[in-house]
Amino acid sequence: MKRELGIGRCGLACCLCSENGHCRGCNSGQCPDREWCENRRCCLERKLGHCYECEEECSRGLLNRIKPRAFTLFARRYGVQTLLDCLERNEGKGVVYHRQGISGDYDDFSDVESLMAFLWTGRREPETVSIVGKNYLGSWNTLRVASRAIIREKDRILLSYERHTGQYALPGGGKEEGESPEECCIRETAEETGTIIRISPCVVEITEYYEEWKGISRYYLGTIAGSCERKLTETERKQGTEPRWLTVEQALKEFSRHAEFAETDEMRRGLYLREYTALRSLFGGGDR
Repeated sequence: MKRELGIGRCGLACCLCSENGHCRGCNSGQCPDREWCENRRCCLERKLGHCYECEEECSRGLLNRIKPRAFTLFARRYGVQTLLDCLERNEGKGVVYHRQGISGDYDDFSDVESLMAFLWTGRREPETVSIVGKNYLGSWNTLRVASRAIIREKDRILLSYERHTGQYALPGGGKEEGESPEECCIRETAEETGTIIRISPCVVEITEYYEEWKGISRYYLGTIAGSCERKLTETERKQGTEPRWLTVEQALKEFSRHAEFAETDEMRRGLYLREYTALRSLFGGGDR
């Protein structure tokens, strides 16, 4: 990866491009397509360096294709350095930008959100993790299925916070009868935080075993699409549940405290371990 070449105006990864070995990147003026590139022309007219600096949603030029549009939206939502970090990490995991001609592992996606999830994870299927508690009795007779949202903007994550207990959690909750996991994630997030989201495919699935109980939590990347009135349960009202933003580093540090509650609050210990596991799967130790 030639990180110094960065991302092109249209969102394509000049840093990974193998189409022209002599090009010094989009801003060098050496791109063989510079004369007809509509995105380059538009950026120059608007005095912008890149399409991701523009807040307008458009499909001009190469932005009518899924890959450059997804890369552009990713850089706009999370920052271009985060995009470069993800591309570099994925390259190290064997993800290929150009495999045959100008096609590679980022090209055969049917929608933008799926590709952005792949940028974060480098995986086409969700990571699956099992957590077995010391008190697990070896079999279960109760199953709870839940969906949870990981909503990140730049370097912040949206969490649910209980004022009366000081406890944090990722927004989400149990699936209702007749509801899909995706519908559950969107509904629970709206009710808890007043935030309407679009979601990616599932990126992490965590299965927990405690006593005679099994829980399955599916995690989705969420993008804010609007706002609504919160609809808290009676318990949530009593606990003073409210939405709060923490940085990725702060959230990881908070949930890394799970072992502190081993002797005093087993429910909170398990919740914190689950959330910490999910965030570590996507963001490592908080360095991205």
